[in-house]
Order: sequence, then C-alpha cells, then structure tokens
Amino acid sequence: MDNQKARLLIARRQLGTALWLFGHDRDSVSVHTLASAAAQLVAHSVRSVGEEPWSFYIEKSNPQLTRREIRATFSAFDRHFKHATTHKENAELETANHLSQFHDRLNGYALWAAWYDYMLAAKKLPIPAQVFQIWWAEKTVEGHGLHMPFEEFRGLRDFEPEEQKRRLRLITEKALLDEELRQFPGTDLDPLIMDAIHIPIDSD
Repeated sequence: MDNQKARLLIARRQLGTALWLFGHDRDSVSVHTLASAAAQLVAHSVRSVGEEPWSFYIEKSNPQLTRREIRATFSAFDRHFKHATTHKENAELETANHLSQFHDRLNGYALWAAWYDYMLAAKKLPIPAQVFQIWWAEKTVEGHGLHMPFEEFRGLRDFEPEEQKRRLRLITEKALLDEELRQFPGTDLDPLIMDAIHIPIDSD
C-alpha cells in the first residue's frame, strides 16, 4: 500500500465514524476532532491527484486573508480539542472559553468539506456520505433551486435540528437498500464504520 492509499484509508475511517456519530447526535467533540484530522489528510490527497481542495475556494473568496489566517480560523476549535498549550510559546490555551462557543453546526460544515475533498481524491463515497452531502445542501443553501431527490429533505430548514437528523437517518437507511445506488460506480460499499481487521495491509 502506498502513502496516498494509506492516507485515504485513514481518512475514510475517521470520516465514517464521525458521520455516524454526527447523524446519531453523539459526542460532538469527537466528531469535530475526527473530521478535522481527516480533512488535513484528504486535502493533501486531493492535490496529489491534480485537484483543488475545498479550502482553495475559501482562499480565493477571501483574498484579504493569508493561508495561515484561514487555517487558524478553521482549526480554532480543533486546536483546543487536541492541545493544552500553544505550539511556540507553550502558553495555556483558553479551552473553556472555546468549548462554551462550540456548536454542533460547525461539525456539519467540517464533515461536508472533508467528504467533498475525499470524493475528489477517492472518486467514491459511501451511501451515507452521499445522502449527507444532499442533506447538508438542503439544510444550508437557501434558494438553490435544485430538485431534491428525497421528499423528506424538502423544507428541511423549517424543522428543529433533532428532526433534521432524524430525517437524515431515515433516508440513509432507505438509500442503503437502493440497488441502483449500490450499483453506481461512484458508490463505496464498505461499511460506514469499519472493523479493524479489514485494514488491507498487503493490498497494492
């Protein structure tokens, strides 16, 4: 296994677990930490296949900010979830203040962006991730004018977060049984959360 495949395998595992936790309204801090770690791996992988990661478009849309400033913005919570002190000054981080400002909505964006990059690099997405990408677009992009393939997702913004996620789980379960979707070349049929024994150490 080469480094590119190893990174994608690790990211796939992190994102799969993070998406399941997110969809079932479980530990938000773990979701954010897993998604952020995966995002760093897939961004590198995307560039390796000649594509641009989602962060590239953020940079283009914010020319007044340096790449370092943009990264600092996106890693603000991730940094506090992984470290106790700053890297250079070894000063204690204000973790309590950041935790009080943290919201699960940040995880939706982090997951959407990381899965977007993963799709560019791996050319495939598991069915739950495909459903999530559509769910997130319907939830956040107002007036997009697109026809949503799942009726349960229409008007999603009018519902409370708990109901929104319930509908995400409902459609995911239905989509997993859709034979046409399962046969689609861009579908990854591996389980969303993989067992450790499935790591293909000796594969090419």
